[in-house]
Amino acid sequence: MKESRMGGFFKKIGDVTSSVGRTFKGKTIVNSNLDENQNRIITRLTSIATDSFRNIDGFVVKDYEHVVLLHQGSIVGIADSGIFELQKKSKSPGTEIIWITKREIEIKWGSPSVYTADQALIGCYGSARVRIVNPRSFVKNVIADQAKYDLKELKSWIKHTLISTIKTALSNYNLSELYSKRKSISLKVRREINPEFTRWGLELLTLDILGLKIPKEHQTLLKTDEDADEKERLQALLQKYEELIEKADEKLLSGEISEERHSEIVKRYQKKIQELKGSV
Repeated sequence: MKESRMGGFFKKIGDVTSSVGRTFKGKTIVNSNLDENQNRIITRLTSIATDSFRNIDGFVVKDYEHVVLLHQGSIVGIADSGIFELQKKSKSPGTEIIWITKREIEIKWGSPSVYTADQALIGCYGSARVRIVNPRSFVKNVIADQAKYDLKELKSWIKHTLISTIKTALSNYNLSELYSKRKSISLKVRREINPEFTRWGLELLTLDILGLKIPKEHQTLLKTDEDADEKERLQALLQKYEELIEKADEKLLSGEISEERHSEIVKRYQKKIQELKGSV
């Protein structure tokens, strides 16, 4: 196997398998145990806490982890999936190994007070999925020198940024527009927030506005608007089915389809038309 060296501080000596234990090829290795606690997103091991790493020879990085190696506060290497041996330079005070989870993080968010463009005070809630994709940026700009940093802290930070951006986006729309434009609003928020998330080493995978809490005094107006939108949608479907019947007539005349096939198509769409007319 080709040896990979990381700035002279560690080198890859093997691949991760399900059988990796406390030793590998006679060397004492350590791992993060991130999988033992779902609330933990990092594990930090310092050379001071382990007698300058004299009692360990290396570390394991599992498929669902990143590792950042620091020396005297500077990042000297990034490792992904493998078994790594610490070099002589690493076995001195000031060296740190930081394991960081790669797993997707689901965040449920909500805000009780959002003003729309027409000054309606509403609530909104939803969900988002995030993952850490740049461990270097995450260490530099998020956890820094913190010995512990858990899922609750990260979620709190992300929620604050998400809700602030969402509230600003919703304030540009009238109440009657919000239901029909939730998807486009979510996309807009993702575009606006991505530069900040990139700086933190994060990727915003999904953002969904799942619901709006509308005050009673605005619900009648909103229902009228929703009914109008639904009627417009049904009219568009009626027109579409009528056009499909016309196309079937043209194909019959040109000999592209048989009379039997034409009859099947017409019956199918006439049935859909009758069902829709009962709803319009």
